[in-house]
Amino acid sequence: FSRPLLDFAATMTVLIMVVGILGNLLTIVALIRCPRVRNVAAAFIIRFAMFCCFFP
Repeated sequence: FSRPLLDFAATMTVLIMVVGILGNLLTIVALIRCPRVRNVAAAFIIRFAMFCCFFP
């Protein structure tokens, strides 16, 4: 593969990872700060979002 194509692929990969991690962190913060949605499903979503942040 050409060097510009590899650079583009690497840049897009990092960008997608950063957006995904920020989205997961936003989900965690929103579910923790809203007391009305503290239930089993919210706990599952928080744990899943945390897992996705640690293992992208």
